[in-house]
Amino acid sequence: MKAGNYKSSASVLSQYRVDGERQGFSVDSCLARVFTDVARACRRGAGAATQAMPLEFERLHLLPGEVRPWVRSGPLCPRNAIVTSSWWMLREAELAGLRACMAHLRVEPAFVLTLSLPASKTDVRACGVTRSLACVCPRGSPQPNCPTHAVWDQMVFLRRQFPEKFVGGTPAPDLALFPNFLGQPCSKKAFTETIRAAARHLGQALSTPDGSEKVAGHSLRPTGAQGLTRLGLDAWTVQVLGRWGGGTVMKYIRSAATGPSAAASRHWLGASLRDVVAQTQNKIDFETLEARVQGTVAEATARARMDISAELRAEFTEALRAALASRPVSSSSSSSASSASAAQGEPEVTAEAPQAQDEQAAEEAVSSAAYGLKHRILIGPRSTFETHAWVTTCGWKFGQKGSARDALPSDRCCRKCWPA
Repeated sequence: MKAGNYKSSASVLSQYRVDGERQGFSVDSCLARVFTDVARACRRGAGAATQAMPLEFERLHLLPGEVRPWVRSGPLCPRNAIVTSSWWMLREAELAGLRACMAHLRVEPAFVLTLSLPASKTDVRACGVTRSLACVCPRGSPQPNCPTHAVWDQMVFLRRQFPEKFVGGTPAPDLALFPNFLGQPCSKKAFTETIRAAARHLGQALSTPDGSEKVAGHSLRPTGAQGLTRLGLDAWTVQVLGRWGGGTVMKYIRSAATGPSAAASRHWLGASLRDVVAQTQNKIDFETLEARVQGTVAEATARARMDISAELRAEFTEALRAALASRPVSSSSSSSASSASAAQGEPEVTAEAPQAQDEQAAEEAVSSAAYGLKHRILIGPRSTFETHAWVTTCGWKFGQKGSARDALPSDRCCRKCWPA
């Protein structure tokens, strides 16, 4: 096992021991110690367990949209299978067990598709769970990377390819959502090879140079988790959509939560999520709440395509104007400045503008309790729930510090936050 680079040698030895006990062999204390020593020896120097390597979420629309399978005994319309599994973060076993009757489309008030996911390794009692996603297409024609249109296109294909499997417009319970050419469910191996074929179509390597990550059956789980995180969804929402019960979601998200696109979209996304929380306190029904949460995915896709540099330039211009407006101006130079601005066609600054600017700065400021120094908030409670992301313009991360307090008019201003 050590020569074969087994990462789960302890599990193999445990199964070997269980099989021996079931066949009537006894395991005494001496033999149990041998099992422990051998497992420890196999783990020594083996390195960390191999992680599932994600695909490029933003380039899934470049996959060929052909009907024929990419691999032998693979699913028909494989691009629909890859897009659906990525957005719903399905394992290859869950994708193989998905049936067409588990997809429910709702057009009003929004184009939302709900999947009743089957049993999985974390749902051994087969209780099932439902997850809904809204259409993320911009205004115009449907896009190939939209999760709802991918399932809708698959249903249209199944009705045309297997008309005998539909009775009264409803698919038969045994019809797979992504069947093979014979209309039968595909195996786990076929879906795994389809995922590897998708990586080859995208020009992506099947493993990292050090072998720590490789494209496998679970690769679409981190694909969706990292893609949705880059679109601006917080870790808690990704955890709910991906059906993670603990902190395992952080292993899948990895470095995607710290990317520039996620940081830029966290400001506006926090407002929409706070609106959902506020309506939850008013006892809004669960179906409406879920539709609103899933609807943020569509907004995230549209806003992630905005020009971040333009937003930064606008913010810098606004800060510069605020600094100039709050600067004290003498009475002698006030008249000359007013005449100059009037000559250039610019609006004249009144005496109320600095006061209004001071009030706005007070709302967006936080002070240090130890020094009484006031800092300008860049990312704070009004933009995101995640306290570790709260930061001022000068770089002070005040969200998890006990020395931060509300700013007072008497506090001194930080020169880095207010250069004026």
